[in-house]
Amino acid sequence: MAGKDTDIIMLLRLAFLESKKRRDFWRRYPVNGLYVLSERPSLMGGKTDAAAYAWFIWNGSEKQVVKMSERVNLVSNTII
Repeated sequence: MAGKDTDIIMLLRLAFLESKKRRDFWRRYPVNGLYVLSERPSLMGGKTDAAAYAWFIWNGSEKQVVKMSERVNLVSNTII
């Protein structure tokens, strides 16, 4: 999905991992980084929904990383 010089980073619900329809997608494009947010992000004007979220990262590497993140600093683009 991503080449060696390309990073694709998406904030998605963890439920994106589920689904028989996406099984072929995950086989073809395995995620390289999955950073699960321990706190639900505020996407609705200060409110949160009942879904869990994670940063999904594809970067063309062979390495896979799964971590629980305390928070994400969008200003400095760092996952803590």
